[in-house]
Amino acid sequence: MDRYQRHDADLVDSALLLTLWQRCGIDDTCLGSRTRLMKLAFLAARQCAESGVFALSLEFHQWKRGPSSPAVLEAWRRLEHAGHIREEEIWELTDRGERLADDFYRDVVCKEEYGPVRTVFDELAAAWAAVDDDRALCAAINRMPSAGNGAGTIAEAAELTTLVSPPDNGLPVINLDTESAWVETLAIEFSANDRAGIQRAAEDFRAGRYRVA
Repeated sequence: MDRYQRHDADLVDSALLLTLWQRCGIDDTCLGSRTRLMKLAFLAARQCAESGVFALSLEFHQWKRGPSSPAVLEAWRRLEHAGHIREEEIWELTDRGERLADDFYRDVVCKEEYGPVRTVFDELAAAWAAVDDDRALCAAINRMPSAGNGAGTIAEAAELTTLVSPPDNGLPVINLDTESAWVETLAIEFSANDRAGIQRAAEDFRAGRYRVA
């Protein structure tokens, strides 16, 4: 995956995770702890990989507190910086984040060709939405078999064991070649500088500071 495809994949990963976390939220705005969001991301990535679905190009390894992925940390940074989520004691969804998650779920995840992704998200939401119990979530994951490497359960996996690997198909997470407008939208959504520039331009135009020939 080249640098530009990796960038597009990171953007789509962030939008997919935001959508997942919204659908699995504890309530309308409360997403939950870092532990909860990390483990939900792991479950989604694993289920997609096991189903042969090219979605969520996240790599998870076993750490002291269970499955973890640096890419999820980067998604938190990207989403928080762009104003879609905020962290007080726990992660919360902003109005801006809710709009993006709703739009991305409706326009992308709900498309017929991405049905397997929607199935994974909906099944996780049915199991974990409104369940504010990190210990139950972690326990369920710890009982799962490790990644087919004979290591027993995830709880028994050695530290740094690879638990989920991203699909190696040379394409972005979800191939949006025919929907490049969404990739462009995400690039703007997740770039505070780009968004601020567009907002200033709109304000200048409304105020008559720009003239259009």
